[in-house]
Amino acid sequence: MTEIDVNALSEFLVKAKKSTFAKGGNKAEPSRKSSKDFLFQEGDLTYRDSYFGEIYDIGQEIVWQDNKPIWGMNYMGGMKEGYQHLAEQTFKFLKKCLRMVEPSMPFRGPKYYKEGDFEYFNKVEGDVTRFSGLELILFKGKEIYRRIYHGGIIK
Repeated sequence: MTEIDVNALSEFLVKAKKSTFAKGGNKAEPSRKSSKDFLFQEGDLTYRDSYFGEIYDIGQEIVWQDNKPIWGMNYMGGMKEGYQHLAEQTFKFLKKCLRMVEPSMPFRGPKYYKEGDFEYFNKVEGDVTRFSGLELILFKGKEIYRRIYHGGIIK
């Protein structure tokens, strides 16, 4: 097995995430029935984000190196009941936060970001090799969106 360069992997994840769902680009053919997929490739690395749902979803991101899976993340969450009417604004704000992804934390968005009535919180434990996290969005101080995620290196 090829040794994984975690710094290069983190940099690649940032590029992939900024080029796909967060940007609304690099859509791919569904990999499974009814999935929505995004694909990014660079060199010997391939990234695919595949999810199901709209305002509350479940999904998975996988990175392959030379066609072998080396990293993955599972996630689930979205709008809380009673706040679906804010979904369009919330997901626009979320995508802005996701474009702020950094190599030191290449999972979702920054630890905290505020814009107008929206606040984004991202608490994660671990590093790119093994991690779990919780992402929240508040509107006027009330939690309207929640997502859990976890993942790491695949061996």
